Amino acid sequence: MKPAVPPLFASLALLPAVLRRTLPRLSCVLIAPLFLGNTVRAYDMPAQDPAIIRMAVERFLREQTAALPGEISISVTTPAANASRPPCQQLEPWLQRGQKPWGQLAVGVRCAEGANWSLFVPAEVRVTGHWVILSRPVSAGQRLVDADLTTTQGELSAQPGDAVLDPANAVGQRMRQAMPAGSTLRAANLRREAAVQAGQTVRVTTRGSGFSVSNEGRAMNNAERGQNVRVRLSNGRIISGIAQEQGVVEVP
Repeated sequence: MKPAVPPLFASLALLPAVLRRTLPRLSCVLIAPLFLGNTVRAYDMPAQDPAIIRMAVERFLREQTAALPGEISISVTTPAANASRPPCQQLEPWLQRGQKPWGQLAVGVRCAEGANWSLFVPAEVRVTGHWVILSRPVSAGQRLVDADLTTTQGELSAQPGDAVLDPANAVGQRMRQAMPAGSTLRAANLRREAAVQAGQTVRVTTRGSGFSVSNEGRAMNNAERGQNVRVRLSNGRIISGIAQEQGVVEVP
């Protein structure tokens, strides 16, 4: 007894041999567009405009460098288009911790709303301005005068971050070490003298909205201008304030 043949196979057996050979190929032709259509739609999704990313980075760097002296020149590389970056409603540029907004740098950009992606955009910021150099050799401990200093102009962004920009900020200060003529003068090269010395009688001032109160006390530590100093008042109370010039301590 012969086994029963399923109806589908029985029907196929009746088809001409040529059609039986063509049918599998025809099935592939009919099914393939379904998969290809999905692929086309996936790659046809809208992507974030790279020009908008570049403009966001430029705007961010101009904000970061607004307080810098001199002429600012900013160049940002437009990132390549990428279908994996869908349009973003809010771009958020950022710098790595401790990175200064000049020279060769990479600015991070993340999408803060509307998508979830981030990238780094290469950029270059040049600052052209003036800074102070020594006009003649100086020795350690020497107190600087006008004749010791001059200014030069160039790419300020290539100089140390604490380069002195105004000679008035260095005149009267003492040098920490000897330096040759032509050296860029840095704040680290200057030995600032204490505005308040331990044991010195100081005037303590407190200012508020529409009032000012003064008192006297004795400084308990040395402090340069802008540094914190502890003061013992005449009544024995100890307070903290900010050292100013001429033995004045301001209490916030």
